[in-house]
Amino acid sequence: MHALAGGDLDEVTALDLAAYNAGRTHVLARLLDVSKGVALVRGDRMVAYSLCRRFGRGQLVGPVVAANDADAIAVTRLHVADHAGSFLRLDTRQKSGAFAEFLAQSVFSSTTR
Repeated sequence: MHALAGGDLDEVTALDLAAYNAGRTHVLARLLDVSKGVALVRGDRMVAYSLCRRFGRGQLVGPVVAANDADAIAVTRLHVADHAGSFLRLDTRQKSGAFAEFLAQSVFSSTTR
């Protein structure tokens, strides 16, 4: 695990492209400038990342890009711990599984709009 920096933009962009199938290099560059980011690295390859930044009433975690629930939890856990007791938002499509359970146990409430 390591903190993300501007020099990680190429790897972040590659993971993001694989996850979202959209070229968001400029958006990700700006988000890296205003966010605290965490990357999970295996060997010499980044396999997951998450960003956390000030937003609205507190902090917003996202994007979170990971191939599986365990990796998503790994790159999200630090942000949850850093903002315990304060407003923290994370948007996800995961309604079940280990990541959804982790969020529920971390006192995230589910809101549907």
